[in-house]
Amino acid sequence: MVGLGMLLGNDLNVVHVVLGSMPTIELIVYLLVGVAAVMKLFGCKCKKCVASCASCACNVEGDANGKMGGSM
Repeated sequence: MVGLGMLLGNDLNVVHVVLGSMPTIELIVYLLVGVAAVMKLFGCKCKKCVASCASCACNVEGDANGKMGGSM
């Protein structure tokens, strides 16, 4: 939204609007968002994420019934 705001000439930086008086906290929020984006992009291989993904609907290999998605 920051990039879109720059193109439109507006300040759409929501994090700055909420945490404007606390620049250190704002920096931490941006760092956490960046780390989360990288982890989502490359996939997290930690034990907690692997275990939770194996038992939820986000399992790419099949759903809870062991069936693949799509229609045939």
